[in-house]
Amino acid sequence: MIRCLLTEVTRNRHGKAVREQRTVTGDSLLVGRGSDCNIHLPDPRVNLRQALIRHGDDGLIYLEGQGLLAGSRGTVDQRVCLRPGLRLSIGPFQFDVEPTAPGHELALAIELVQALPDVESPIRTNSRFSLAEAGWSRRTAGVVLLVLIGFAFLVLPVLHAVHPATRLAGAGAPIGLDESWNPGPISAGHQSFGKNCIECHRQPFTPVSDRTCLGCHKGVGNHLQAASMQASVFAGMRCSQCHREHVAESSPTHASGRACVRCHGNIKAADAQSQLPDIIDFRDQHPRFRIALASGPGPGAGALVRVDQGDRTRMVERSGLIFPHAVHLARKGLRTPAGQVVLGCGSCHQADAVGVGFKPITMRDHCADCHRLEFEPAISSRQVPHGPVREVMTTLREFYASVSIGKSAVDVLTIDGLLRRPGTAGGEVERKQALLWANAKADKVAADLFEVRVCKTCHAVSRNGEDATAPWRIAPVRINQHWLPNARFAHSAHAASDCSSCHALRNSSHSTDVAIPDIGRCRQCHGGAQPARNKVTSTCASCHVFHARP
Repeated sequence: MIRCLLTEVTRNRHGKAVREQRTVTGDSLLVGRGSDCNIHLPDPRVNLRQALIRHGDDGLIYLEGQGLLAGSRGTVDQRVCLRPGLRLSIGPFQFDVEPTAPGHELALAIELVQALPDVESPIRTNSRFSLAEAGWSRRTAGVVLLVLIGFAFLVLPVLHAVHPATRLAGAGAPIGLDESWNPGPISAGHQSFGKNCIECHRQPFTPVSDRTCLGCHKGVGNHLQAASMQASVFAGMRCSQCHREHVAESSPTHASGRACVRCHGNIKAADAQSQLPDIIDFRDQHPRFRIALASGPGPGAGALVRVDQGDRTRMVERSGLIFPHAVHLARKGLRTPAGQVVLGCGSCHQADAVGVGFKPITMRDHCADCHRLEFEPAISSRQVPHGPVREVMTTLREFYASVSIGKSAVDVLTIDGLLRRPGTAGGEVERKQALLWANAKADKVAADLFEVRVCKTCHAVSRNGEDATAPWRIAPVRINQHWLPNARFAHSAHAASDCSSCHALRNSSHSTDVAIPDIGRCRQCHGGAQPARNKVTSTCASCHVFHARP
């Protein structure tokens, strides 16, 4: 292995040597013009592979090749021993063997000493043609060029802007007459009419008005829902102050967050009545999350209220369901009609089509396989409907009435001590007594379903003494779908994380537990507006939208 310290020598404009060093290694070192050579000599007067540096049998290092001009005598050799102090030439390049540097077996300094002749100089001299020879002066040419530039880039764009006939005449041109005034690229959403400036710039030499923007962007909400507050806080502001066009092709949305902090950094200065805290940056100064929860019993029950995550006494979800996550997420699984089944978060929580939230959880799709609503499994696979109490009672009464008085009874019935065989019709008295029996049987089975075996497992059930036909109440089910309604959060963007890393529910035994992660958990991955190591850069626009929705 040859380890060579190669020094490339160039000359600055004062003639002083500038040395750049690098190390080349190999069993042998190829010298030449080819790109595969270890020592590259970029000059057409050098062969693609001119010479080779390698060890000789005596252990010394030799340069072998053609056209090696070595020593002060100027002898041309085919093999030269590379000893310190030797100077030789390969074509226009001069090689000097220098004293060996530590860690190297060879030290070479290479300098181009014979530059290529300037063959283009005579051509340039003979091809010169001055303006004077053409009958022009510099001043005349300058004036003509100035007029042409002014006409092409000033007069024509102005006519295009203010004169409809000129604008119509230039409509079919491949390049718009005012294209030279375009200060930057058009965003992707405006590419469809990007060449037609008048779509936005309705009045020449005046800023784009909000009315023009809203002509296409219909239904865009204000930032503040109260119209009076919106007018006082944002008086005089235009859409273009935040939505900058001609800046980038991606989006004209102002996403840095600086505009947000101008108000929210000192919210009292913007709105003295505001109850919001000052917000500077997600990493440094941002309040705790406020979760949207359904209010408890009493007037306005079920209405959404915002609760600070630090308020543990109110951080309770009143969904109307009895659902222990700890039971359903047992590591050993659940005993079901289909056998032992191990459930995970994805068994019930399935992403919606856009990957933001989840599809609604329904009895039919997620619960019915285990929680069956059969009421006479010994003689029928029929189930009561998962719906209003009145429908359940109607189903039971119809079933047992059919059993008691129908022509195809499913069992032998005894009414007032009298045995009646299936399929035999009784008299009027017997039918009335059978109906009383059917209703009593339905009430008894319903009590078992609602209060003991089925409904009470998942729902809050209470007696309803006001309605004999539907004598139970089921607490309304309100499963929260949007815990942070004023923020946007896409689960698809967090698909690489395990559900339990944010939602600690494996040991939760109560459906009232709220498992939304707090701001501290989010800050483990998300930083602020400024990039930070191992953090996701997060601006205001990462989680919030400016325009409020009705």
